[in-house]
Amino acid sequence: MTFKTKSPHAFTLIEVLLVVSIFLVIFGLSVIFAQTSQIRTGLRSRVSVFISHARELRNASAAGKGDGAGYSIRLEEDSYILFAGDTFVEDEPSNTVVLFPTIVRIQNISLNGGGEDIYFRPPFGETDQYGTFQIYSTETGEALTVTIDRLGKVDY
Repeated sequence: MTFKTKSPHAFTLIEVLLVVSIFLVIFGLSVIFAQTSQIRTGLRSRVSVFISHARELRNASAAGKGDGAGYSIRLEEDSYILFAGDTFVEDEPSNTVVLFPTIVRIQNISLNGGGEDIYFRPPFGETDQYGTFQIYSTETGEALTVTIDRLGKVDY
């Protein structure tokens, strides 16, 4: 009588553990990639919204909307504020504050003349506060540079 100790159609415990480990590594990497991708998409979305607001204010200034005094944006670390005119008034009810999530920040503000305000003056929506700044993610360290030229064109 002969006894077989190993079946040719069975998996050993080491083989099963190896396959499970490989699947866990692949799953972990895909979760990290998806999370990073989601953060990057969120950052690009925030920059796009900012650019949309800036272009809207520039166009409103060029069109002479409101009282014809133009419109401005104040840059802060965790937000930006949209307001009418060239002088920021802290508690003005018409100010619109746009807050960033805690992982998105504004940094490296470098505007002509210094300061944090960008004023789009009528009648063409031009600005003397042209320059650059970055909107960045504290999670990934990725930063997107926003550029404003003399004509008030905003891009990244």
